[in-house]
Amino acid sequence: MDVLEAIKTRRSTGLVSQEPVPESLIEQILEAGTWAPSHHQTEPWKFFVMTGEGRKPLGEVLADIAKEGMDEPSSEENVKKLEKTKEKPFRAPVVIAVAVEPSDNPKAIQVEEYGAVFAATQNMLLAAML
Repeated sequence: MDVLEAIKTRRSTGLVSQEPVPESLIEQILEAGTWAPSHHQTEPWKFFVMTGEGRKPLGEVLADIAKEGMDEPSSEENVKKLEKTKEKPFRAPVVIAVAVEPSDNPKAIQVEEYGAVFAATQNMLLAAML
């Protein structure tokens, strides 16, 4: 698939596969992220690859975030919602989380640091399609 075709056809969807992801593909996706441009070569991205039970802490954090927006998190309905939220990272065999760690370089501009990570994420999404 060429780059323009990948750009035109890439769409986020909630549908995921349980098929194992080859380690070589994960490495390719991560490498694609590292080729994103970053002003002053700060490379402000951090990538976290989660598999197996390593996805559980992500589910806990997602549930904690959801709980903050609830009036009554202990209600029966909300407890069920929170349990469902905890399971979300287990829908796919691999989760790659991307974070920003802004540089302490005095020339670095924070919004550009975030922009670099956005570009890294897009590179990764496109590489995942190939």
